[in-house]
Amino acid sequence: MSTYRKILNNINGIYNFVINYCVSYVIIRRHINNLIKINNVNKLHDKNRKRQWINRWRSLQCSFAYNSYDFFTHYMGESLDIVPEDICHNIIEPLLNPIKYRPLYGDKNMFDLFFTINNQASNIKTPHTLLRSINGSLFDTNYQATTIDISTWPEEILIKPSIESDSGRGILFFKKNKDGKYVSMKDDSLFFSVNLLNKHYSKNYIIQERLKQCPFMNYLCSTSVNTIRIAIYKSIKDNKSHVLNMILRIGNEGSLLDNAHAGGLFCSVNKKGLLGKQLFNQHGRSFTEINGIDFSKGDYIVPNMDEVLSFACRVGDSIPHLRLLALDIMLDENCNPILIEFNNNGFAPWLYQMTGQTALGDYTQEIIEYCVEHKHKSSRIYVCM
Repeated sequence: MSTYRKILNNINGIYNFVINYCVSYVIIRRHINNLIKINNVNKLHDKNRKRQWINRWRSLQCSFAYNSYDFFTHYMGESLDIVPEDICHNIIEPLLNPIKYRPLYGDKNMFDLFFTINNQASNIKTPHTLLRSINGSLFDTNYQATTIDISTWPEEILIKPSIESDSGRGILFFKKNKDGKYVSMKDDSLFFSVNLLNKHYSKNYIIQERLKQCPFMNYLCSTSVNTIRIAIYKSIKDNKSHVLNMILRIGNEGSLLDNAHAGGLFCSVNKKGLLGKQLFNQHGRSFTEINGIDFSKGDYIVPNMDEVLSFACRVGDSIPHLRLLALDIMLDENCNPILIEFNNNGFAPWLYQMTGQTALGDYTQEIIEYCVEHKHKSSRIYVCM
């Protein structure tokens, strides 16, 4: 190993230590303590069981947010499979989804390219793209250079950043008025224009047709496109994608977004499509009702679930470099799955654990063993020399 490489590795190690410390102590622990207070969680547990849990996860990181156990036992019972958020972020994700591969895969403008080669075999459908801005250059749906021409665009469109975006941030929805101009669906004083694109999105954004969802999803909330968040893991043993767990996100009627950070609620979904009878907000508070629908009094089932599961695994198999993905999938008017996007960073185990599910499912031990063996390779920066 060259002297320069050794120096970079040492700098990388110091950087990782500082970042991991900040994530564990400054951010995660404080955040979880706040959630414990909000939900008035009883922290009295079997001490031996908690010690077993600490020893299990300590093999990945010596010190981490032990209060994860105190909080998530409120939802999962005293499970040894409770995944500490900081370990997931600091160790598991960098090993299963190496940093050096994330930027390209995280660009929403690249999604269609990933699935084009195997599209006939995999049949992975994505929203219809009207315009792409990639580093300031404009392209059409087929990645051909183009200019902005709204004359053939559909009645409703959406614009979103194509990189470094999550939780619905930066998304704007527009609807064509009687004068043929696109006006914001949230603020009727805001109109679509080139100046708006330059001001809000700079060089990287994507404009797509706003899709219509199936009757079941429309019943839950008619103003937001309600999506299934599916956790996918490509096993290091068989190199095939497996569904770990799922939640359904539901918007509040009147909202254009369904995610928890925008005020929506979420619930568990099992592999038969049956929805849980409790819903949760981003702070872990539980509810039984949203939009006048009482989930505790009925068995609500997501349609076409077998195809949704198969679809999700086909998506995972089409992404060769990454093993841990969170997919956002909608059902169109005919109940067929459409991939809205996939997330390769910020796995967010809390979403699943609040609904009582194990974030890494039946593959928890396999993932721990792999990460213990390779944790010396865990890195949050990438330097090429």
